[in-house]
Amino acid sequence: MVLHAPVDVRLTPDNVLIPDIPFIARDRLHIIGEKTIDAAPDLVFEILSPGARQRDLTVKRALYARFGVREYWIVDPEAKTVIVLVLNDDRYEPLPVTGDGRIVSRALPGLELTLDQIFGGLL
Repeated sequence: MVLHAPVDVRLTPDNVLIPDIPFIARDRLHIIGEKTIDAAPDLVFEILSPGARQRDLTVKRALYARFGVREYWIVDPEAKTVIVLVLNDDRYEPLPVTGDGRIVSRALPGLELTLDQIFGGLL
């Protein structure tokens, strides 16, 4: 299930984040509570903005890895780039773009996008 902001993701009582777009796999829908997602989503999209850029790239990245978000997409509208990070043990590793320029998700089978699809007329 794909949700959109604002929705709180409660990793612990002291670690609550609001991702731009979280995805929860069908077999984990039970983590979606009445007002919050009560565990790490399977995939998170963060769209960088000037006010949240550093937090998204450092604090959120570290927390998502620590609590097991399998895939973290960092979308930078200014640079028109997408970095896909895949969890390997407890650290993120960048997922390479395919030879034909597609970005293919491992956490959400069937999700394949190009930069042109993501940024539309902005490229």
